[in-house]
Amino acid sequence: MSSRSRSRVKAHGRGFTLVELLVVIAIIGILIALLLPAVQAAREAARRMTCSTNIKQIWTAVLTYENQHKVFPISFSHVSVEKGEAPNGMSWMVGILPFIEQLTLYDSMNFDGACPSGGGMFRPENKVARESVISTFLCPSDGKASELQDYVWQATAPWGFSGLVWAPTCYEGSMGPHKPNGSIFSGLPECSNFAYNGVESCSGLFWGHTWMAPVTIASITDGTSQTIALGEVIPEHNDFNCWALGNGCFRRTHSPINFIDQVFDQRDPRAVAFNRWYDHCFGSRHEGGAFFSFADSHVVFLSEEIDMKVYQAISTRNRGEVVDTEF
Repeated sequence: MSSRSRSRVKAHGRGFTLVELLVVIAIIGILIALLLPAVQAAREAARRMTCSTNIKQIWTAVLTYENQHKVFPISFSHVSVEKGEAPNGMSWMVGILPFIEQLTLYDSMNFDGACPSGGGMFRPENKVARESVISTFLCPSDGKASELQDYVWQATAPWGFSGLVWAPTCYEGSMGPHKPNGSIFSGLPECSNFAYNGVESCSGLFWGHTWMAPVTIASITDGTSQTIALGEVIPEHNDFNCWALGNGCFRRTHSPINFIDQVFDQRDPRAVAFNRWYDHCFGSRHEGGAFFSFADSHVVFLSEEIDMKVYQAISTRNRGEVVDTEF
């Protein structure tokens, strides 16, 4: 057969009809629709794993700090200067920076001076550190977590928080189930000022005045495997989620996990994020609950449906509650 004849045969070869093409496109669309949820689920599983690793790394750093200093990292209150201690505003998360490969950032900071006079964490030379977004402190499932907070606690003089920008954190220490004034939930009495008398303290592991009542591993008499140390939070739901500032990285357990997510309105975010601070809670962008690290370093995903009596009991370190649930 001549080359001309072969060309003529090829030219008359059958192609796709419009109907067949549409069928192929429809099949491809169905396959994509079937595969997409699986891909998304796999990606979220990877993000959850990273989140769990982050919170475990943070608590490991806390334990390393405690091993060296014989006390958990403390937060300096910026509410009072009782007993002659001038608060510099440094948070407990600043203290663990050297143990999460952030020694250079830690060494760049100047903690001298008190907040009321523009010292401590408010010093101009700490600006870069205050605004540094640290991946270990962020949950990868929270797409908005890295947004800097630019109106953290807009207080009046002499504190002057307004105008300062702070990098957020998705993980905070447990303060215990202490109910602040105004909350719709029940819990232990308010404790934020108890430490001033040097006797009382909050029932968790972290709060604003631990510098006056230091917490240690030995003080967790309820058992490290039964005591929450850290948990997830959603920065968008609270204008006070920042790793560098003393009162910006601990959370109460008087309110249910993810409660704020139920009342948060994107059209008016400040109604909850700023004004409803007394009901702020632990929570996450993961469906159904949030990750928590216990004091013995094991990490658990706690359901938002957890019984509140159990949840509050496992957030105290030394009240002697009996919990028969394994975590």
